[in-house]
Amino acid sequence: MPARDLPERPEIRTDQLEERQAGAFWRRHVDTGAGAFVLGAIALLVYFWLTPRGPDRGVLEILTAASIAFWIFVFAPIGRRLVGTKWRRAFFMTWSLSTLAVLAIGAGLDGGSRSPLGVLLVLPVLYAALVYPPTDVAVMALLAELAYVLLVVTEPSNGASRSLVTGVMLALAGGISWMAAVNRFVRERARAKLSARLREMATHDGLTGCLSYRAFRDALEAEAVRAKRYLRPFSLIIADLDSFKSINDTYGHDVGDQIVRGVVRAFRTGARAPDLVGRIGGDEFAILLPETTSVRVEQVARRLQMHVRESKMPVPVTVSYGTATWFGSGDDLEDVIRRADQALYAAKHAGRDQLFVWESLG
Repeated sequence: MPARDLPERPEIRTDQLEERQAGAFWRRHVDTGAGAFVLGAIALLVYFWLTPRGPDRGVLEILTAASIAFWIFVFAPIGRRLVGTKWRRAFFMTWSLSTLAVLAIGAGLDGGSRSPLGVLLVLPVLYAALVYPPTDVAVMALLAELAYVLLVVTEPSNGASRSLVTGVMLALAGGISWMAAVNRFVRERARAKLSARLREMATHDGLTGCLSYRAFRDALEAEAVRAKRYLRPFSLIIADLDSFKSINDTYGHDVGDQIVRGVVRAFRTGARAPDLVGRIGGDEFAILLPETTSVRVEQVARRLQMHVRESKMPVPVTVSYGTATWFGSGDDLEDVIRRADQALYAAKHAGRDQLFVWESLG
């Protein structure tokens, strides 16, 4: 694991990138919803001005203007802050329910079932169908239908046939919205599973399941940054199978693969919970030990060595180990890697199944 062979800059983690993209999406959704609401409210104001003789026009105009101000200056800013938190779902449901309530009140003041505003009750349902979970869409659809039924009950003079048609249209729109949400949910789950699978393939070695070369390097760099910030030590073990090429040549690559998997199992058994095992080459591995001194890393490395010795393998196999520890704020990650590599080099030249701690060389 020579330092010169490793990339110098870490890549952005996939989960971090997905989190940023999700946050940007929900913020756009807030802006889109606020914009759609404001445009709809302006259209209502125009409708009120064109029908000045309708009931409660002054109250409706004040309610609509207040709603515009509230959505622009209160709801939208709050929503942009909450989209990245656990309160996101509650915020959007509150937003949609309040919109439904405003429309229902407006329709009630405008004549109840006689008002054309009753048809607008479907708008929060359609908005919910875009991104809400199916259960939330179903709730919105049922509440929209219930709101219209209340309008009909309180103002039945609209005519039974017209009320029935409008009610059926709202029910159909709600059902279609729910089915669309279900289809979207199923598709998103399948996409999430595929994304997780691809991420697993990108960050983990396909043969052993341990971290891949790139993923281990990212973890190592993150630990170095954390160590410098909090002045907590970390150590690195580099391990290399002895005479692995001759094993492959003599017994075949199937046996070689079994040995590699067996060695990784032994490493995982011997490592501690926070330690990370990575495969950085065909027969070369690295173990990152957070908050670990040179004395402790030797103890862990000895335990790994013991577990490999005691593991059942198709053919006898040994491993050489080199370790190094971060010195402090003036130490560089590349130097830690170089020292661990030098310790491994010394172990390889000392014979099979050897372990060298760089701090003890000299």
